[in-house]
Amino acid sequence: MKKVISIMLCMIMIFGVIPVNSFGAETVASGYCGAEGDGTNLSWTLDSDGVLTISGTGKMKDYDEEYVDDDWISTAPWWDYLDSFKTLVLEEGITYIGDCAFYDCYCFTGNLIIPNSVTEIGSSVFSGCKRLTGQLIIPDSVITIGSYAFVNCDGFTGSLVIGNGVTTIGNSAFLDCDGFTGSLVIPDSVTTIGDGAFYGCDGFNGNLVIPDSVTTIGNDAFYSCESFTGSLVIPDSVTTIGYSAFSYCYGFTGDLIIPDSVTTIGSSAFSSCGGFDGNLVIGTGVSVINERTFDGCSNLKDKVVLHDKITKIGNNAFRNCGVDKFYFEGSAPSVKIATSTNFSFNVEKDVIYYPIDNTTWEIIDGKWNGYNAKAYDPNAKFLLGDCNGDGVINARDSQRLYEHIVGKDPIVNVSAEYKAADVNGDGIINARDSQRLYEHIVGKDPLD
Repeated sequence: MKKVISIMLCMIMIFGVIPVNSFGAETVASGYCGAEGDGTNLSWTLDSDGVLTISGTGKMKDYDEEYVDDDWISTAPWWDYLDSFKTLVLEEGITYIGDCAFYDCYCFTGNLIIPNSVTEIGSSVFSGCKRLTGQLIIPDSVITIGSYAFVNCDGFTGSLVIGNGVTTIGNSAFLDCDGFTGSLVIPDSVTTIGDGAFYGCDGFNGNLVIPDSVTTIGNDAFYSCESFTGSLVIPDSVTTIGYSAFSYCYGFTGDLIIPDSVTTIGSSAFSSCGGFDGNLVIGTGVSVINERTFDGCSNLKDKVVLHDKITKIGNNAFRNCGVDKFYFEGSAPSVKIATSTNFSFNVEKDVIYYPIDNTTWEIIDGKWNGYNAKAYDPNAKFLLGDCNGDGVINARDSQRLYEHIVGKDPIVNVSAEYKAADVNGDGIINARDSQRLYEHIVGKDPLD
């Protein structure tokens, strides 16, 4: 019994000389940061371990950027303690994270956890929080990601998961967040991808998935996202593709198809996308091809059909482009007259094919505005099955049809050969036509 009493006395003596707070962090500073009523709906606390905690319910106050002593700082009250920050804790109950709240708080480390109560992330909220790491999950509760929200947060690694509630990704929201990897899946709740939203996010090395809810892809939206792989599928909900939207995205492969829904393609939208190695298809909604739109798409297939609604083609629109045969279906568009410095097409190698019965094409000595030009007859007679146009139906036509079907060397869809390739007459060229042509060649079922 005496031994137990002695131990208890020793413990009392120990606790009597050591302050209780050394077993837990002390509060360094605190205050209110709410935007509702008198502002006490949210509070902030910074402890001696460098943990900044925001707690309460409702909206946070908006703060500003100020230029002080040759540097930009936030007006948030905790910014005075910037160098002591280590961890940020946002507690459940917060619905809105205010503008510039944690602007340039570069001392925060570890994962950023956004609570499921948040519906809106303001502008420049986490801009410059370079030491935050791990994947970033935007919960389904979030509707709006503000402009510049995560600019230069290049410490994030792993995937970026954008919740299914988000409708707007603001301008430059994730600019230069180049640590993200894997695929980027835009949820089907999003309607607008803002200007520069993913500018410089060159760590993404999987697919880019754009849902059919998106109507606008902003200027520079995916500029220099150079490591995306696979095909780029632009859904037929999109009406506007901004300038330089996909510039330097040279990891994409396969066809580049602009759907009929698109009415505006900004200049340089696909410049330096040298990975595309399939066909270029420009939808009927486009009337103007702006300057440098396809400049540097050097591996595209060599033929493209330009529909009759195209009225203007800008300077360097197809410079350094794999396409060198341009089949126009309608009247002559406005173009840059070929000179040593200005041109819409490559002066040396490109050939412009124009409909022979269209009088708007002014041809002088085989040239149109300085470009090589040749006429074609969109109403030319054709021999069904003569896919190579040599007047004889044999195994060479079968080979030519195969090359078209697999995309190796497509037949231009305004040519007589294209009409001849629809062997079974169903309006579609596919494996059934190949089978029908084979049956003719071997004498099993001759064509009429």
